[in-house]
Amino acid sequence: MMIYIIDEQINRQIEYGWTEEDFAQYNTIVKTIHREEEFLENILKDKENIIFLHESFPDKNIKEKIYQRNKEKAISIGVFSGSKNERRKSENRIDLPADVFYKNLAVFLDKVKEGDLNIDYLLYGAFPDRERQLLLELEKRNNEEDNLALIPSIHKNLLFLTSEDYIDNPFENVPEVTLYEDEEKRDFSDSRLHTIVREELDGDKYDNIFIPLCFGDSLSDYNGLRLAAHIRCTKTINQLSNIYIYGFVGYKDLLEHPCFNILKTKNVFLIDYSKKAIQEADKNTISSLKEDELTKEIQKLVLAAPKDNHTIANEWAIYRWVTMIGTGVRDEGIDIINRNIQQNLYFKYLQTVYPVVRNELSAIKIEKGNEKSPKILYIDDEAEKGWDEIFATLLCDGSNLDYECLEDDIKKLSKEEIITTSIKEIKEKDIDIVILDFRLHNADFSKEIPIEEVTSMEILKQIKEYNKGIQVLIFSATNKIWNLQALERLGADGFIIKEAPENSVNPNFTKETIANFKRIMERSIRMTFLKKAYNAVRKIKNEVETISNDNDLEKLKLKSEIEIQLDIAFECLRKAENKEDDYSYFNLSYISLYKIIEHINDFYTDEKGLSLRKDGKLIGSYDQENQNFKSIEKNRYPSTKDKILFIYEKSLNGEPKKIVANIGAICKNRNNIIHPRRTEEFKQTTAQENITLLNTIYTIVKQLKPQH
Repeated sequence: MMIYIIDEQINRQIEYGWTEEDFAQYNTIVKTIHREEEFLENILKDKENIIFLHESFPDKNIKEKIYQRNKEKAISIGVFSGSKNERRKSENRIDLPADVFYKNLAVFLDKVKEGDLNIDYLLYGAFPDRERQLLLELEKRNNEEDNLALIPSIHKNLLFLTSEDYIDNPFENVPEVTLYEDEEKRDFSDSRLHTIVREELDGDKYDNIFIPLCFGDSLSDYNGLRLAAHIRCTKTINQLSNIYIYGFVGYKDLLEHPCFNILKTKNVFLIDYSKKAIQEADKNTISSLKEDELTKEIQKLVLAAPKDNHTIANEWAIYRWVTMIGTGVRDEGIDIINRNIQQNLYFKYLQTVYPVVRNELSAIKIEKGNEKSPKILYIDDEAEKGWDEIFATLLCDGSNLDYECLEDDIKKLSKEEIITTSIKEIKEKDIDIVILDFRLHNADFSKEIPIEEVTSMEILKQIKEYNKGIQVLIFSATNKIWNLQALERLGADGFIIKEAPENSVNPNFTKETIANFKRIMERSIRMTFLKKAYNAVRKIKNEVETISNDNDLEKLKLKSEIEIQLDIAFECLRKAENKEDDYSYFNLSYISLYKIIEHINDFYTDEKGLSLRKDGKLIGSYDQENQNFKSIEKNRYPSTKDKILFIYEKSLNGEPKKIVANIGAICKNRNNIIHPRRTEEFKQTTAQENITLLNTIYTIVKQLKPQH
């Protein structure tokens, strides 16, 4: 017999405390499967094998085969999921929450090693007898003689009962609702509890609502606490009604329950499991919970986030963005998330504590100014959950930008395949801006992995090796300063932050995040010129490499000086914001590039700069009209323009007419930066003027080869 645990997310297992080393202790009885190709058909053939399957495993074909096999053998399958809140055991299947599964897994496996294959250890932990004790106590309480007469209620009440083994209604005139009377609806999920609250508590107004502490297939789940939390976190006419939870378990036995703190909130009470206790509760006269008290009271609930923080942050951020942006953002993935957000207790709790202003940013337009529309590529393994539609709405529909999402199903790819596929797409489609999700592969969630080895960082490094000018925006829920600093060191050009629940403490966080997204996209668009600049720099460097193919120190010096100035110039360009009122770095870059022309001049001319070093020819001044050189007056020193044009023809065999216009403008711009004759003549250079200068340098440099 072998136990197979099928869960597509390694990070989920790590967050629940199960690393590779932990599973290795049980390798004789346990095998883990994360990808469909790891699943072999013989797993199903051995009737002794037990399969535990996470409900979200993406391969529907594999899941169907497992479900079909389940009909053949008792307890052949266990299904666990973050969406489950209850523990259920049928003839040949168990269902349980993911946190319960991983919490009790070690106890269960240790018992299996000892030869005890009792599935109750997985359901209830080291003390499964607790559930049997609760069943006996319930039976005892229901069999106790209770001769209390029915009485009319003082207040308007509603009594919830269980479908079996329930306490009798102690009132003459109080309506009752039987929980899960329909066997087909006998589940205890958040979605079902949400439906009950909506169906039963959004019609008539009640002063008091009485609910059982224990109901469902597992009494020790204490579902009454969860139902009470749902009532408080669901917008109905009875959201503020008094809640009495009747049970036969004391406070100390409930302390570890996730919803225990609902008992600390105003007008929620734990009373005894008896008709007398319910009748006495009806006699209480207490001030009702006020609307403006709700948020403060629900904050006491302090629901912990499920362990799968990556998914939680993703879905919460999508919900907040869509709510803020408006109803124009719609697709299947977003609809699924919205349903989950509205029904899941943790998300309902967040909505109650951190309400969001709806449709406050209904019109968001990314301005591209005078720039050509850039090509934007989004890379994310969970793009289909809604982010692709959000970005498409904001960038494509709302701003008419060239946007697309990497279409390959990343979840099915290995780490190496994700990197290769991404880089290939970027190169083939000549992408200008990349929105890159921080974690793209299961391995990225390991706490041991250095940030430099995260899949997205490997992609980032390869993008920057290919072209440092491509803008890469990291998309992540991380706001840890050391992570952001590390990402910047690796070349990230900006960050788009997903809103984790803890961020929502700031009521303006969503609005500020979307506003930052607009700013960072507009900046990235302005900075797309860097891609052209880097291509020009790279071309120049490639040509410069051939200057010194021997040990000529002068040539080596020229090569080094050109490369230094290119690096300085590009770093200046990277720091530029490409705004009309911010030109300083453009000017610094321009001066550095201009020095390359001066270095070339110095290399080819004598010490005085009056003649060519090689043959002694005197520098002439280029006559643009006649396309020839004229002698320079004795009292005038040759200008930089004179020298480079003369060198270009006489030493490099180029045609001055091809570069004379650019050289003239370049020299004029430089002079008006360094020493303008009048204030109004001071030059503020632009990105395009720097690129023109780079291209002109390339035209000159590529002629160096024939001579040297």
